[in-house]
Amino acid sequence: MATKIPVLTKPTLRPPSILGEFADLEAAVAKEAAELLHYSIFTTVTQARQKQHAAMEAMYNAGIKLYSTKEVVAYMAAMQKQHNTSVYTAAWKHYPVQAYDRRIPIDVLQLAITVKKALPAHTIYVSELVIQARTVDPFMYVDVASRPFYFAKWDEPTFKATSALRKPTDDDVTF
Repeated sequence: MATKIPVLTKPTLRPPSILGEFADLEAAVAKEAAELLHYSIFTTVTQARQKQHAAMEAMYNAGIKLYSTKEVVAYMAAMQKQHNTSVYTAAWKHYPVQAYDRRIPIDVLQLAITVKKALPAHTIYVSELVIQARTVDPFMYVDVASRPFYFAKWDEPTFKATSALRKPTDDDVTF
């Protein structure tokens, strides 16, 4: 049976999340839990969520359209499953853009420059499906606190999602 490849929506601007309203409370509870209970996991989660929220705000303010991470991950899983056979092994590889040794289209490079200007402290990556020695389906993303934000793709004939300018929502901030 053939693997059904999910059809993705265009990237969009994400509406703002309520994270900002609760960020101070969350940070205060995390600090107190770490000090009084010696429970620091919540502090780590809170810091990651705050970084992700700030990154989404910066990308939104820069007009950078994002794909839904859930849709990209579902697409990647389906593509990997489709190409994994008894003859071929498929896996997604993630390369820092400076280590990527294949051509990146100029419009994708321009978008990457915009993302880097908005998020100068973060590394931009290219994800691509590697089937033995052959690579296909590259995506480009910026990593913020171990959360990928996908903003470009090329040579993706079956990926039908579109990008859009998105403000952050709680669904976009993961831990």
